[in-house]
Amino acid sequence: MGFNVNIIGTRQLTARLKGKGKAIDRAMDAAMVWALLRIEGTTKKKLSGDVLNVGLTGDLRRSITGKKLGSGEEVSGIVGTAIVYAKTHELGLKINYPKRGFSIKFKKRAFLEPSLEQERSAVVRRFQQEIAKAVAS
Repeated sequence: MGFNVNIIGTRQLTARLKGKGKAIDRAMDAAMVWALLRIEGTTKKKLSGDVLNVGLTGDLRRSITGKKLGSGEEVSGIVGTAIVYAKTHELGLKINYPKRGFSIKFKKRAFLEPSLEQERSAVVRRFQQEIAKAVAS
């Protein structure tokens, strides 16, 4: 069993995109910067009491940063923190002390993954809009 796929209009599409590479690359970069700032902001909001109240210092909230990697068709980004204890909050942790007969469990209080999920549709829309503008120009 197999599938046949016929793509109609490839010549027209190729002609329309010819010479748009740089504009599309710039659009991808702009969309990624926007996405990183949006996810960073949502994450910081979650650390202001939505998921986890960061306490007196606010070090974890202030440490959340986004970084764009690459450019154009190879663009990607990371939102995260270098704070060591952030992983414990994000994933939870269980430490067993079998010789003493007890364990300590830290409840999962994720803030990064839920921020990405919350902003996913807005980020996809932004990439679509930026690329559409680049192609139309």
